[in-house]
Amino acid sequence: MPIQENALNSALASAISSVGMNAIPEETRKGHGTKRCDVQIRDQHNDPYFTAVECKIGHGSKQMDDAIKDAKRWLKQPDCWNSIALCYPPNLSKETQTDLPIAIKNSADLLMVKVNQVGAVTNWHKGNVEDLVNLAKDVGAN
Repeated sequence: MPIQENALNSALASAISSVGMNAIPEETRKGHGTKRCDVQIRDQHNDPYFTAVECKIGHGSKQMDDAIKDAKRWLKQPDCWNSIALCYPPNLSKETQTDLPIAIKNSADLLMVKVNQVGAVTNWHKGNVEDLVNLAKDVGAN
């Protein structure tokens, strides 16, 4: 059975945390009943601002468009200072649950783009978890 997106998001948050950033996978916000973005990245645990990462599985144009659309939505939140659309390579959904964190950390095929209120700010590019963290730290475009 293929691995679901929420398992990939949890593994991505773990991989981001392993390179020195604070990352939390999607969950319902206490008291609000609203959900977080797929992965929320903060410089430090108590940082008031976060980078939203919206993820989809696959590198097709529909997945890319959907990830951008979802990522734009988070920029309306006053505490979101940056937003990124990310598409997992389809082969990651075939990993076993135990191998998933290592597979994501070692993947160089994470497709990502910085997003603003209009859409993609940069061109889509493939990279690894460290590239994603660097993109999250770059708040200039938003």
